Amino acid sequence: MCESAIRWSSSARGRSAACWLRCASKWARGLSWSTGRAPRLEMAKPLGAHAYVCSSEENAIERVLQETGGLGADVVITCNPSPDAQVDAIHMAKNRARVNFFGGLPKGQSLVALDTNIIHYKELFVHGAHGSLPRHHRKAVELINTGTIDMKKYISHRFALADIEEAIRTAESHAGMRVIVKP
Repeated sequence: MCESAIRWSSSARGRSAACWLRCASKWARGLSWSTGRAPRLEMAKPLGAHAYVCSSEENAIERVLQETGGLGADVVITCNPSPDAQVDAIHMAKNRARVNFFGGLPKGQSLVALDTNIIHYKELFVHGAHGSLPRHHRKAVELINTGTIDMKKYISHRFALADIEEAIRTAESHAGMRVIVKP
């Protein structure tokens, strides 16, 4: 079991993967959720992390170091299209930590100046992840069917089919976690 994991998220990808906190609680003792936007952080609070960090209001690196006794996190996952989050991720990582760049960056912003000495001297394992395999979908369905993950808590809005236009506007506005249209 690792000591700490950080999920840095603010995008739709991060919202869809919010159940990560629930799954990660099986393998990490301390879970933190970090985002650059306070409204997103408020939506994440019911999901069960032990610490919530709003990087637009405080120094995320300093806060993660404070939460981990100055060591940094064992696992850092960036789930947003932010070059700054990727740079900060290696600074908040513990020695020999795993850093995953799950969120892709926008075209024209994908060249990021990472201090490779930090990666070298901390002996970080930095990797990217994109997409999933059928076995990942099977595992997700299994976790939902067994009740390990309660998907109801991730649904913030429900609409009738007659209100689909409002549902689409709500989803596009990123006002909630998940928007469901029920016929």
